[in-house]
Amino acid sequence: MSSDQIRLDHKLELECLPSNSPNSKFSCSTSTAPSSSVSFNHNSPRRILITQQDWETGIHTALQPLLSKYPASGSPEWSRKDALTAFASVERDLQAQNPEMLYSELLARAHQLLEQRLRVAAGLPADDPTARAHTSISTPNSDAPTSTSESEPHVVFADSIKTWAPFPDTVDALYTLARHFKLAVLSNVDRVAFAHTHDKLSRPGVDSPFTLVLTAQDTSAYKPSLIPLTTALSAIASSPALRCAPRQEVLVVAQSLYHDHTPAKALGTRSVWIEREPSFMGAVAEDAVGRTSGVLWTWRFSTLGEMAEAVERESG
Repeated sequence: MSSDQIRLDHKLELECLPSNSPNSKFSCSTSTAPSSSVSFNHNSPRRILITQQDWETGIHTALQPLLSKYPASGSPEWSRKDALTAFASVERDLQAQNPEMLYSELLARAHQLLEQRLRVAAGLPADDPTARAHTSISTPNSDAPTSTSESEPHVVFADSIKTWAPFPDTVDALYTLARHFKLAVLSNVDRVAFAHTHDKLSRPGVDSPFTLVLTAQDTSAYKPSLIPLTTALSAIASSPALRCAPRQEVLVVAQSLYHDHTPAKALGTRSVWIEREPSFMGAVAEDAVGRTSGVLWTWRFSTLGEMAEAVERESG
């Protein structure tokens, strides 16, 4: 991943990956959904910010050892929706309260706090008295002290991000879209975590599909804060490598209404909702409204692959 460096200030360096597409269109991606009627004509955005990872499945799978220890409320088994909603409630609070915490460390902490909540709900002390009386959590990305046996399950959970897979249609769709747009990533993870993701999203021996990669570590904030998207839009607008594209030429492509479409709407940036089903962690209170009237999104597709097919058709 050789790159030019765009330095916005003393805290932030943006990594510009070589694009495999010489054209001037650019796209910012997060994740995608199906669209009933869509036209990407010459007046459409030329840059895309995208989310491509099946993060809900990765989290749900990694939560199973913890969930198996504690019964769900009113049910002997945890539904996928209840498990992901419970985790999301902890993760959202931590992200808002600790915007500069590395995501690997935040995952471990969220797992620890979720276990404490589950223990209290089960009528047990929040902390397991049989575990060692240490609370420090160390992850591969963290400078925290070495992890103890008590924190090890939480670190194992955080480390599972290395195995989270993209959706089956993602890689082909990214390379198709990269022929028509310049693609950027605005990810709610840290640089080390995204390096594992990038390996899964890149074809062997082929250039990266992305022109720009930004993580929460780069922006010192987690979505849905407006800081990450504002930072990305500024980087795109000020970079010759990205054709200095103005905001109206940027399109956010994402699955999460909460993390991606809400800030895009607040900043007046058009977006494509990738309405993959089922999805729970990215839901918002206005979800039903967004589904029917497009309040939070401009276009809608069921998969990123479906969007790529639509772009190909429009391009002739």
